[in-house]
This record gives sequence, structure tokens and C-alpha cells, in this order.
Amino acid sequence: MKRKREKVRSDEKVKKKIRKLMKKVKKLSKQQGLTSESDSEGSFPEEMEQDILIERGKPEESESPQSLSHIPENTKDLNNQVQPTSELENQPDIALEAQDLDAETLAVLGEISTEQEKGPPLHPEIANRWTPILTRGLKKEDKKELIQKYLPFENLPKIIAPVLNPECVSAISANMLKRDTIIKEKQKQIAAALTAIGSGLESILKNGDKMDIIRNINDASKLLSDYFHSETNNRKNLITNAVNQSLKDTLKGDSDMFLFGTNLADRIKSAKIIQRSGKDLKEKQEHLKNQTKTLNWRGPPQLSTRLGGKRVTKPKIKHQQQKPMPPRRH
Repeated sequence: MKRKREKVRSDEKVKKKIRKLMKKVKKLSKQQGLTSESDSEGSFPEEMEQDILIERGKPEESESPQSLSHIPENTKDLNNQVQPTSELENQPDIALEAQDLDAETLAVLGEISTEQEKGPPLHPEIANRWTPILTRGLKKEDKKELIQKYLPFENLPKIIAPVLNPECVSAISANMLKRDTIIKEKQKQIAAALTAIGSGLESILKNGDKMDIIRNINDASKLLSDYFHSETNNRKNLITNAVNQSLKDTLKGDSDMFLFGTNLADRIKSAKIIQRSGKDLKEKQEHLKNQTKTLNWRGPPQLSTRLGGKRVTKPKIKHQQQKPMPPRRH
């Protein structure tokens, strides 16, 4: 019974393999544009499966022309069709040949550049005045003065920062309310910068004074540079809160092409060396401190004082037993 069950299981496995093989043949025949009667059926006929199972049960013999003559024609066709699939599986993936693109297409795609693209140079006097603001920002008094100077246009209400609804104020937490207030102040700053640019454009259209135009555009550039600086600091705070706090001080510094500076790797290495040295020194001090104390070490007597560098021990006072009082005579 056991051998019979094993034979039935093996026959089922063979049938599954035949069905999988038939699906591959059908897929290959569709790709090559070939059709056959067996493809239309979608699976092997039952007679063919039985023939293959019978052949599988026979002892293995060397193939001969006579034995091949007994194999059904459908299986011969199957062998001819299966051969290309095995060859395709054994072959390595063939990379598609790159086609050369014409100059017009390459111009549309653009050039390959690893460095940050930069525009034409700015006048040195302007660049020298923007750099400190981009690095340290504006003073609070100067920024407040510029925002009050450029109030929103009367006919442009959308430039005014919207006020939070009173219904939402009581529904949100204090941190969310504080965050909303900060964003609102940023919107006021951008609105003042837009107002300054709008004033300059209006002066150009009306052929106004050149100095007024320069003053308006310069004030707008100050406000935008300060906003840029504040956003850089926000990015730094966001990253600093997510890294190792022991190396937090190494992230302090001015930004260049990188947010925390180009030499961040060197600063981290130096900080780790300093921490390791401090840890070694601390361990050595604790080791020396433990060596001074032995198991038999006792502290000085409790009732002792030091006079002139010499230790003087006070004599211990023995408590005398009190004699009972004689009875009084009346």
C-alpha cells in the first residue's frame, strides 16, 4: 500500500510538471506566432499523460530508433517546442543596444551635470551686503521696522496672512497654536517683501525715482534673505533632534554647500577622540581611587582631632555605675 501511495503522488507531480511545461510552450508559441492543436486545448490530452506515465514506470533503456517510434507525435512536437525555452533560460540576459540620439533630442534632455548649476555673478557690492543676512539673519528691530514699513496693498487682500478661526483655537494644543503663530509671522514677512517688490515695479511703470526703486528692491531682498536664513535654521533643528545627542555640538557651525558645513566628518572624528580620551582618564582615576582603599582599611577614630599635624586621640570615658542611695531616715 505504501508503494502504491508513493506512486500515485509521483504521478500527480509529473502531471503538474506537464501542465507547467504546456503553459510555457503555449507562451513561447504565442511569442513566435506559432499555433497548434495542442495550444488551443491549453493542456495535454489525458491519453498523452497516461502514455508518459507508463513510459516512466518502465525500466530505463538506451534510446533507439524503435523506442522513439512508439512515442506519440504530440510529444515529439513538444520536445521541439520546449527546446527553445530551455535555451532561453540558460542564456544570460541580453542588454538592449543603446541607440544614438540626435543632437536635437539631446538638447531637449539637457546636459549631465554633477555640480550645482550657478547663474551669472552678482555685483560684489550687492553680494557683500546679502551674505551677512544669509549667514546670521536680520536683527529683530530691523526686521520689525521693514514689515511695518511695507503694509499690504489695499486692493490685494490675499496678501494678508489669514487669521486662525476662534473655533480652532480652543480645539488645538498649545504647541500647535505656537507653530501656527510662527508660520503666520513668516507669511507677514513674505507679504512685506512682495509689497516692496510691487512698490518698485509700480515706480518703474510710472517712471519714478531710481533711488526709490533701488530702495524698495533692496528692502525686499533683505526680508527674503532673512527668511532663507530662518528656514536653514529650521532644517538644522529638525536634523539635530534626530541624531546622537552626545555629538550635538559638532553640528554647530555655518552652512556652505552642505547644511552642517563641509568638514562635518572631521569634526565628528575629533569629538569622538575627545570623548574616548575623557572616558579613559575617568576610568584611570577611578582605578587609582579604588587601589588606595584596601579591605582592612579603617577610618580615623571618631573622637579625634588633628593638632600640629599629629593625631591626638581623646581618651574614652567609662561610664561609672551609680551606687544606690541609702534610704532616708525620718
